[in-house]
Amino acid sequence: MSGRRLPSLRRNLLVWLLVPLLGLGALIAAEGYYQALRLATRVADRTLAGSALSISDRVTIAEGGGSLEVDVPYVALEMLTSVGDNRVFYLVRARDGELVTGYQDLPLPDKAPVIHGNPVFYDTAYQGAPVRAAAVAGAASDAGQSIGYTVVVAETTQGREEIARATLVQLGTRLAALALVLAGLVWFGVGRGLKPLASLGAAVNRRSPDDLRPIAHDTPREAAGLVEAINAFLDRLRTALDGLRQFTGTLGHQMRTPLSIVHGNLALALRQPLPPEARLPLERAERAARDAERLIGQLLLLARMDEARAAHEGFVPVDLAALAAEVTRERAPQALRVGLELALETEGTEPAVVAGSPVLLREVLLNLIDNAARYAAPGTATLRVGSEAATVRLVVEDDGPGIPPERIADALTRFRRGADGGGTERTGFGLGLPICRDVVLHHGGELELSERPGGGLRVTATLPRAEALIPPAPAPRQDAPPDAGR
Repeated sequence: MSGRRLPSLRRNLLVWLLVPLLGLGALIAAEGYYQALRLATRVADRTLAGSALSISDRVTIAEGGGSLEVDVPYVALEMLTSVGDNRVFYLVRARDGELVTGYQDLPLPDKAPVIHGNPVFYDTAYQGAPVRAAAVAGAASDAGQSIGYTVVVAETTQGREEIARATLVQLGTRLAALALVLAGLVWFGVGRGLKPLASLGAAVNRRSPDDLRPIAHDTPREAAGLVEAINAFLDRLRTALDGLRQFTGTLGHQMRTPLSIVHGNLALALRQPLPPEARLPLERAERAARDAERLIGQLLLLARMDEARAAHEGFVPVDLAALAAEVTRERAPQALRVGLELALETEGTEPAVVAGSPVLLREVLLNLIDNAARYAAPGTATLRVGSEAATVRLVVEDDGPGIPPERIADALTRFRRGADGGGTERTGFGLGLPICRDVVLHHGGELELSERPGGGLRVTATLPRAEALIPPAPAPRQDAPPDAGR
């Protein structure tokens, strides 16, 4: 696996949901700000208009005529200063331009208001600050004359902007809280939604490498296509492996017969009196034919084990001690011919029964004995079967050259190169010990290689006891009580 960082579906969903949400939230906040500013302006304009009309109602013609006077109601102006730190300005000017009262340089609107019409609102600047102003026009009359005038009331826009900013802050706070809540819901919701996929992954990881059955796990509809693709791939892989197993088995059977013939003929030829220069090549050929025949047998065993795994063949109770005794009796004569003495020991009082395949377990014993005969003869080899509370232990040890500790891992690897006990190079460690390890692992056990005290190799296979598969012992028969009439 490369060290690059893998993409996260949860993070991607969070980004794709939150980025548009934040963009929409920014638009909503901007719209809210301008709406709040418009509403504040509308409310303030009404107050401005009311103040201007209040002042207009107080404009009269001074006694003696010819000029205007006004009694400014300062309560109306104080209404404008109640919001924020606004500053208020006002102006009353006669139609001929004469100043009646107020700030004489306060700008007038570009379009003069109509007398007794609606107020005219406009934005301008005064004393270095933006202001909003309302202008109304009116006329003061007495018995002999009428004088027109214009009233302007203005205030700075700081107050209405503060209202809009406060609205924006409140709206932004609520949107941010909503975004955080939604992010949390998405984060945990996506995790909960992906839980079936995690469960599916755990179920697939629990499978053995040979379990190629279709996945029947409950998954969301969105993952149905993925599951179907995986099942289709498993079906193609199973078909390819079945073809490979069939080819391996057929090839092994086809090669075993001619090799047996070659091996037999070479053995017959070696029984004849031959000169040394002719006997040596024949001995090498006979040894090579024997090794090839043994290798083909191991390959057939591998194919048989793969078929058993693929078919999920059920295990049956196997008495490992009885099986070891049977294999020892079978192989003892052949071992004696090469100078190897076989011994069988049993330990413990509990039955050494395991749940497994008798054929495969028999092959383990045969391989271990053949391995000892090949590398420890002449010498001794001991098979020891012992039963403990929950396990059955099979130990095969010999007094041969053994395997250096640094090469033990190689010995359990198929076709790893090495040297035999005599120091001569051979093709490799072969398939015997790796097959034994695979069979033991297939039975739920462990295989360990170690050095035998005093020199040699010790192979220890630990298998779980089949306690549940051992039939209970029959209850002791109770004799009938004596007949009372006798």
